[in-house]
Amino acid sequence: MSFLFHHRSIRNKFSLVVTTSSFAVLLLVSLLFGCIEYVSFRQKAAAEMQTLSEVLGDHLIQPLMDQHKIKTKQVLSALSTNHHVRAAYLFGRENRPIAQYLDSESTAFVEASVQHDFSGRFPEYWQQAQEPVAHYGGLKYLSLYTPIFYQNKKIGGLYLLSDVSDLNQRLLGFSLVVLLAGGAAVGFAWGFSGWLQKPISGPILQLAETMHQISSTGNYRLRGEKYSDDEVGQLVDGFNDMLNQIEIRDQEIDAHQKYLEQTVNQRTAELTATVNDLEQARQQAEAANQAKSVFLANMTHELRTPLVGVLGMNELLVESRLDPQQKSLALSVQRSGQELLDLINEILDFSRMEGGHLRLKTEKVDLLKLVEETVAILADRAYSKGLELICRVEPEAAWEVEADSQRLKQILVNLLGNAIKFTQSGHVGIRLSTCSDRRFLFEISDTGIGIDRQGQSSIFDAFSQLDDSTARVFGGTGLGLSIVRELTCMMEGHLHLESELERGSVFRVELPLARIRRIFVTLPTSQSDRSVLLFEPYLQARESRLQMLRDLGFKVEAVTGPEELLQRLKSAERQEKCFDLTILPTCDQDPDSGTLAVQVATCCRTVICLSKKLSGQEKKNGVVDILQPLLWSRLLQADLFSAREVDSVNTGETEKRKSLAAEAVDCREKARILVVDDNVSTRELIGISLSGSSWLCDEACNAEEALAATQRQNYLLILMDVNMPGIDGLEATRILRERGLETPIFALTAHGDEHIFEECRQVGMQGFLRKPFRQRELFALLEEQSQIVEMPVKVRQEDVG
Repeated sequence: MSFLFHHRSIRNKFSLVVTTSSFAVLLLVSLLFGCIEYVSFRQKAAAEMQTLSEVLGDHLIQPLMDQHKIKTKQVLSALSTNHHVRAAYLFGRENRPIAQYLDSESTAFVEASVQHDFSGRFPEYWQQAQEPVAHYGGLKYLSLYTPIFYQNKKIGGLYLLSDVSDLNQRLLGFSLVVLLAGGAAVGFAWGFSGWLQKPISGPILQLAETMHQISSTGNYRLRGEKYSDDEVGQLVDGFNDMLNQIEIRDQEIDAHQKYLEQTVNQRTAELTATVNDLEQARQQAEAANQAKSVFLANMTHELRTPLVGVLGMNELLVESRLDPQQKSLALSVQRSGQELLDLINEILDFSRMEGGHLRLKTEKVDLLKLVEETVAILADRAYSKGLELICRVEPEAAWEVEADSQRLKQILVNLLGNAIKFTQSGHVGIRLSTCSDRRFLFEISDTGIGIDRQGQSSIFDAFSQLDDSTARVFGGTGLGLSIVRELTCMMEGHLHLESELERGSVFRVELPLARIRRIFVTLPTSQSDRSVLLFEPYLQARESRLQMLRDLGFKVEAVTGPEELLQRLKSAERQEKCFDLTILPTCDQDPDSGTLAVQVATCCRTVICLSKKLSGQEKKNGVVDILQPLLWSRLLQADLFSAREVDSVNTGETEKRKSLAAEAVDCREKARILVVDDNVSTRELIGISLSGSSWLCDEACNAEEALAATQRQNYLLILMDVNMPGIDGLEATRILRERGLETPIFALTAHGDEHIFEECRQVGMQGFLRKPFRQRELFALLEEQSQIVEMPVKVRQEDVG
């Protein structure tokens, strides 16, 4: 119904509502009268049919009793005078028709009606009927079955069929009257409603027109006209009041808009001034940050430079002939200098991270070698405190990967160094394995002081330690773990901590490192029957070493005491199954250790005695001394196996300085290098280090002397200081390259920034030697250059002093 009213005016809607209601009422009344007429007609027709049936029944009793068919037909033929009766059937006692009357003009009507009533079979409900039974066939026919009784006995029945043509005619006439009356009523109602609804629709239509004008012109001063005080009048009053409020609101908005424009202009001017101030402050902050970075770089450079002399000269002093007390003092100086260098490195690294200048350098890294090198670096520090140092590398984690080896080692050194620092007894350990998602997992554990839950939340913050007492007792800047966290994030890894107060800590570093190839070495099949007896009292160290030896392919047994060791060796000797190798624990403080090693050597082919103080390897009386802890690389360096028995063995660097130059150059002529540095200590350190070797060292204190020296003499290598007064090392290198000099030039610098190294490469330097350097680093560089150049460049005869 809504579509009839959706787009119509309110005037038409009112007229349509009134007209529709009038027509509906008329229709309802007509239907009611029609139904009454239909019901009364049916009742009247049924009564007439019943009367007729009773009259005929009385006349048919005697013919039925006599079974006189002619008389029965004569009685039925009297129905021809009634034009509504179309058929009659007389049934006998056996319920079979014995006489009938049919209207010859209504044959089809009679057949259809009789077929519908009893279909040629006498209905059962007629047999049981005691009273007349009427049946209405809608608006088509009316039938009546009347049983005939004589002396309370049923002797037959009479069926009469009548049409209802009179009813149809009366209903048709009634319908025509209703339609005519309805049409007249609709017309009258439409016109009359149009006149009646004007007082209602007129004001509303005028109000709508006023709204349209306001909407199209925007003139809110127009008002609606009020005609009455009813609801329509209230609607007009409300509309006019709304217009008044809108007009007042517009005035307020105009005033507020002007105020806002003034405020915006004022705030814009203030914001512009603030932006200018912030920009100026940003520039000042960047300048201050740059100045801080430059200051830190220069400060660390200036601090590193004198450390060259302190650490380098002290290293030479330690290797000289000193009595025990003097050597102890020299070692103390060496440790203090190294701690100072570590602090400088931490401050510089933190500054570079804070400024976003630290970049990772990807290269091929042997994880097994890296972990063992880290352990070797910190072994002396752990053993000096009486701690057990445990290293465990799972075979599935021994891979060559792509990573920044320097930064990865820095993470491990910081974590393992912290574990040693905060552990007074027990052990510290490092373990390399893999995670389920193919990441590499580095675990550093200790039995130290531990960290409570409150401390764990801030332990990775910069300059943070557990409390002031921790800093006083253990020292440090509090930057180590902060640097570890930042480096781990740069490598897209995760850092986890598990700790309990007074029970130790476990730091876990998960790193997604790209794998290149697996490099873990095991014994060949031909050597898989080698047996090893391990003597180790300390449980954690024993379990770690047992697993390492099994991973390498040995058959291993373990004992925990000297008596058990000797008994097992003698038992194996009696069974003629001697062990190929016996490993004894550290025996530096045990005066009877030599006796035990000799006793073991008589029952075993090879004996390894672990030591904490050796600087190299020694073999005596069948006993091989190697440094603790027992590492994969150190075990393979002990000359226990031939080169053909183990694949891809990396022997590492030896721990005793050898005469490197004698193997690389002709012994009849010494190789000559040029050291250019404005620091006297650096020049003296290199000169003293090379004294007695197959290298000659010329010195230059500035770039001018270096340029002059290269014109007089040919050199195998030039070590050039980057920061020098006047012409610096970069400019000096550029001048030498422009002159056509092809001698390798390496930078001597205390800087650690990557951009300095990049500038060195751009001017033609082949590499760098970072201050302060160790003697092994210096000789490793010389060895590398001597291998590249088979013979030193011939010098002119007149220049040889």
